[in-house]
Amino acid sequence: MSARKRKRTGTTTRGQCRVLEHTADIGLRCTASTLEEAFARAAHRMFEIIVRLKTVRPVQTLPISVEAANIEELFVNWLQELLYIWASKRMLLSQFTIKKLDANSVEAEVAGEPYDPGRHHLQSEVKAATYHGLQIEQKDGVWNVQVIFDV
Repeated sequence: MSARKRKRTGTTTRGQCRVLEHTADIGLRCTASTLEEAFARAAHRMFEIIVRLKTVRPVQTLPISVEAANIEELFVNWLQELLYIWASKRMLLSQFTIKKLDANSVEAEVAGEPYDPGRHHLQSEVKAATYHGLQIEQKDGVWNVQVIFDV
C-alpha cells in the first residue's frame, strides 16, 4: 500500500500530524503543545512515510546534535540528519527524544534498529526535506510545523 493510500492523520491529546498531498512530493503538517514535541512528531511521521513503524523496535540509540542559523534551517537540518542516518547506516528510527532545543541547535536521542527486509516493509522513499512550503509558527499556545519532502 502506498503512503498516499494510508490513513493520513495521527492524533494524540496534545496535537496531531497529518500528511499533506503535494503534486509530486509528500508534505507534513504537525501541531504540538511544544516546539520539542513538534520536532519529534515530524520526525516520527516522516519515518511512518518510509516504513510501517510498528515493525521497528527501538533497540539501538544514537545521540543527535544539529546546528543552524535559524529555527527554519534547524528544522530542515534535523530531518535531513535523520534521513542521513537512514541512508548511510540503513537504520530505521522509531523514537525521538528532544533533550535540548533553541533557535540554533537541537540535541536529541533517537532509537531504532537496522533495516531487515524480512521484517520491515518499506513504503515510500523520502529523499530530502525541502524549504518549499516550510512553516514554523506558534499561535494560541500551539506550535505548527509544515514541511514538504522530496520523494
